[in-house]
Amino acid sequence: MSSTTTVLITGANRGIGHGLVSAYLGRSNTTVVAAVRNVATAESLRSLPKSSGSRLIVIEIDVASSDSIRRGIEALTAEYELDSLDIVIANAGMAVKSAKLIEMATHDIQRFVDVNAYGQLELFRAVLPLLRRSKKAAKGKFMYMSSIGGSLTTMDNMLPAAAYGASKALGNFFVKWLSLEQQHVVIWAQHPGLVATETAKAALEDMKSQGPDLTALALPVEQVCQNLLQLTENATLETTHGKFLGPNGEELPW
Repeated sequence: MSSTTTVLITGANRGIGHGLVSAYLGRSNTTVVAAVRNVATAESLRSLPKSSGSRLIVIEIDVASSDSIRRGIEALTAEYELDSLDIVIANAGMAVKSAKLIEMATHDIQRFVDVNAYGQLELFRAVLPLLRRSKKAAKGKFMYMSSIGGSLTTMDNMLPAAAYGASKALGNFFVKWLSLEQQHVVIWAQHPGLVATETAKAALEDMKSQGPDLTALALPVEQVCQNLLQLTENATLETTHGKFLGPNGEELPW
């Protein structure tokens, strides 16, 4: 019998998170922990088809709250008797339209930072003991869902998204620093590409007036999620740890 793979995915109620839950449940012998801000709205997750030996656990985690993260991870061990995690995909994030940086109130910028950077650091701290107990040969894995918008090198070519980009840049810094501090798990920042989520499609429509029309370049969620699964499966300390990767596994500039 194949050993079970246990995967935790945050921001699982929609978009890439929902697609990843569906993709992993389609694999046999996989326990998928779907972390959402409100479990009462997770009915679409519960109805997803499951492959042989796979199961779904839905927990509540709001990555903007340290207490919520702690309670959610504690529930895994106390209520569901999980003593290890093999993969954590830190997908939950804040990606809403914002004003020019010079026009934004500091507390509005802070909201992006709290979710896209500090929240991801708190999540890593909470799941690290469980990832260390992974029995997989390639060790436990932590993917931070980043964005090319957080790259300082490519900033000149980016559409306006200052607060979002700044928060992702800080998240990238945390990932790089954590990779230097410890070698117990594989940790990396992952840009998924331009994905046709509802949030992204709305943003691209808004941006048409400011630049080129990129809507035709957005890839289907299902295609992107299968690609992310493959990248995660192939991730190792030697090839992936501490890197910022693009949708095809290529290294991106910080």
